[in-house]
Amino acid sequence: VDDIALRRARNTTPQRMVIPDGVIIDGSLTSGSETEIAGRVDGDVTVDGVLTLGPTALISGNVRTRRCQVEGMVDGRMECADELYLGESGRLNADCVAGKRLTIAGQVFGNVQCSGLLHIIASGQVEGNIRARRLIIEEGATVN
Repeated sequence: VDDIALRRARNTTPQRMVIPDGVIIDGSLTSGSETEIAGRVDGDVTVDGVLTLGPTALISGNVRTRRCQVEGMVDGRMECADELYLGESGRLNADCVAGKRLTIAGQVFGNVQCSGLLHIIASGQVEGNIRARRLIIEEGATVN
């Protein structure tokens, strides 16, 4: 039985999970594939891969992933092992941590930590403490 399960796992192509606008998940979400969320999740989100949060996405819980692009809103701690991109319409209402690169074009209301490059775009706003190995703040960005 184990051999059959292993062969099936090897023969399947990676799938993409999509949670469309209007869908509400009450509880934690865990995914091993690329995930796109445009709806609402009331719980923690863990994705072993790439996570995309659309402009209508609302996450009320902690988020852990490898790479993430945020255009919606997250009310919880955000942890990305590699890269985090916060778009102009994105908003984080808690601390965020990125391993290699963190780009902020939206709003962060919490502490920011990056082991690599932290880049705050002109439209970016940070209300909290910043810890980064390398830091770029464009003219027009707000840091308090």
